[in-house]
Amino acid sequence: MNTATYKGYKQSACGPQLVVRDDAILSPVPSQRLVNHSPDGFQWGYSGDGPKQLSLALLLDATGGPELSV
Repeated sequence: MNTATYKGYKQSACGPQLVVRDDAILSPVPSQRLVNHSPDGFQWGYSGDGPKQLSLALLLDATGGPELSV
C-alpha cells in the first residue's frame, strides 16, 4: 500500500480550496468526471457539495481507480 500526505489550504473564506498530495496539487477534475458534486472544486468544514467532491477525490486518488472509490 502506498502512503501519501494530503494537506488542505484555505485561500479565502469562500471559493474553492487548495489540496496538496505530497507537494503536488490534487485536481478535482478526475473525481468530477465520475460524479460532479461541485463544479467549483473542493471545500471542507460543513456538509455540502464541496466536501463531497473532496471525499470522492481523496478516495479516488488513494485507491487508484473508481472501483473502490464510488
